[in-house]
Amino acid sequence: MQTLPDTPILREQLATIIARTCRCESASLLQDQEFAEVITQFDSLAILEILLEIETEFGLTTDEMLPTNHEMGAQEVMSVFPGNLSALIVYMHEVMARRALPLNQDAGAAQ
Repeated sequence: MQTLPDTPILREQLATIIARTCRCESASLLQDQEFAEVITQFDSLAILEILLEIETEFGLTTDEMLPTNHEMGAQEVMSVFPGNLSALIVYMHEVMARRALPLNQDAGAAQ
């Protein structure tokens, strides 16, 4: 089973990935400034690019990271994506924890 790196390493790796992908300063990300303040064009496309890099680097799929409501539009994606680096790390750990749940327990929680 795949695991995430320790939080300090994960913070550095995510800041580097996001800075490279969105052409912004990693130092601002590491200070937990809001993505919308740091990334010039922070929109649903930027989120998708970040999610694809997370999938490549850490194995968390875009489907796991986004809500399963296929009717969701760009505004909803923007509203559910974590606002800063620390929140993204917490969310990634939550996704990993959900992945570890037995299928029947996960299905029971959805009811």
